[in-house]
Amino acid sequence: MKNALLEIGMEHLPARFVAPALRQLEQRSAALLKEKRLGFTAVRSFGTMRRLVLLIENLEERSTDITEQITGPSAKVWKDANGNFTPASMPQPSISLISKK
Repeated sequence: MKNALLEIGMEHLPARFVAPALRQLEQRSAALLKEKRLGFTAVRSFGTMRRLVLLIENLEERSTDITEQITGPSAKVWKDANGNFTPASMPQPSISLISKK
C-alpha cells in the first residue's frame, strides 16, 4: 500500500470557500474510492486560497475482487422436450432495416 497525494492549483479562491471545498473534496473522494472498492486508511485534505491538497493514506494498488452470479431465463424456454432450440432462443433483431409495405 502506498500514499497518494493530489494537488490542485487554481486561481484565487475566496477564503470563505476553502473550508467547504476541502470538506467536499475529502467526502467525495472517500465515497468514490469506496464505490470503486479501493481500500485506504484515511483521506485528509489541506488547502490555501490557491491550492487544495488531498492525501490518501495506505491506498491499495488494486480494487477488491467481486463475484456476481447472474441467472438467465429457464432452460425450458430455450429448448423443447427433444432438446432442440426453440424460436425464442434465436436472436431477434432489435431494429428492422427493411421496411415491409
